[in-house]
Amino acid sequence: MFDDDDAFSGEIPDAPDRLWQHPSERGAALAAANMAGRNVVGRRWPAMVVSFVAGATLVGTVWLFTEPDNRPIDEIVEVQITPDTEPIIQGPIALNEWEIEVSKENVAAVVGLYLTGEATNDTAQAFLYRSDGHLITSAHGIAGAIEITAMMADGQKLPATIVATDSVSGIAVLKVNTPEVKPVGWHEGGSVNVQDRLVGIATQAEDGQAIVQSIDLLDRDQVTSMPNSDMLSGLFRLSSGLEGSWSGSPIVNEHGGVVAMAVTSAEGNNYAIPAQRLRRVAEDLIANQATEHKAWIGVHMAAGLTPDVMESRGIRGGVLITRVFNGTPADRAGLSAGDVVIGVDGFDVNATPDLAQALRTGEPGDEFTIRYSRLVAPDSSNVAKNGPEAYEPQTFLTVVTLGAQPIV
Repeated sequence: MFDDDDAFSGEIPDAPDRLWQHPSERGAALAAANMAGRNVVGRRWPAMVVSFVAGATLVGTVWLFTEPDNRPIDEIVEVQITPDTEPIIQGPIALNEWEIEVSKENVAAVVGLYLTGEATNDTAQAFLYRSDGHLITSAHGIAGAIEITAMMADGQKLPATIVATDSVSGIAVLKVNTPEVKPVGWHEGGSVNVQDRLVGIATQAEDGQAIVQSIDLLDRDQVTSMPNSDMLSGLFRLSSGLEGSWSGSPIVNEHGGVVAMAVTSAEGNNYAIPAQRLRRVAEDLIANQATEHKAWIGVHMAAGLTPDVMESRGIRGGVLITRVFNGTPADRAGLSAGDVVIGVDGFDVNATPDLAQALRTGEPGDEFTIRYSRLVAPDSSNVAKNGPEAYEPQTFLTVVTLGAQPIV
């Protein structure tokens, strides 16, 4: 309100209602506020005194019932509580949770092997086949070893003795003296199929730490040469090679059951022996220290001949060879894919059972004369071709020295 305002009545409003105040009026208001604060504190001091007395009483009680530690600082031992831990399963960075999970049941049954002597590698793997200490491992993985020490999953290092080995199957059985330990679990249901996801389990021989690696199954019923030139047949071929120290390690499927055992081939450790053979041969080796073998030449054969093939070659029957594995008796005898076996040692072969029966009459190492039909080019007497009609069928003889294959 201004003094030239027409509505001015001539009376000055009280100080709180004016936009301006005289200095003396502001000093009076501040003094009134201070007096009000003192009155409030005056009313709260009894509660403050009570809180102080209660706090002092509590501190005094704790001091009375607590015995001071008068020992020198260097005599006071610091106690650390360590939580219980489980062994860590190591593996590639990309390892999935399911791969670790399916491995856990068998980790305790995997055994690392120290080898001394002339073995290809200083270490190998094995796994408990029976709770009485019988182990299964690769016969070629421990070949040449003079002493074998088993690193158990619980850290024990035990001497291992060789029960028996079989180079034809590639399987060996060892024995350690140990309290009962749960053996591996086997895959009992269904078959193993190409491109199944599998997991290999191994241990580090230094500390028994478990290692797992994911692998894929590529082919079945494969043949490969071992470092000492032995031929193993009926194997699984794996997606990638494992280091030589993995030889003898179990391979499990997605259900956690053992389906095969890794072996070290001349090409690298990328093959595995199927579980059915492992169990069959292991039982023989434990009971008899040996297992039986059957004659084998190393080929894949077709189920039968079509009428067109028989007519084009002028034959009444036979067995068509679809594949010859390198280094096998058939390969060394000069047989090739596309050849049709029509006789063995003077006897006619009209179907696959005839050939199998003829070979079963011999033992590994025996020699058989095989008669076969081959399509050859007109200008050559021994060119393996199986296609154009211009090629002519001719009959040849060859001598095959029988190899061996385990009976499963």
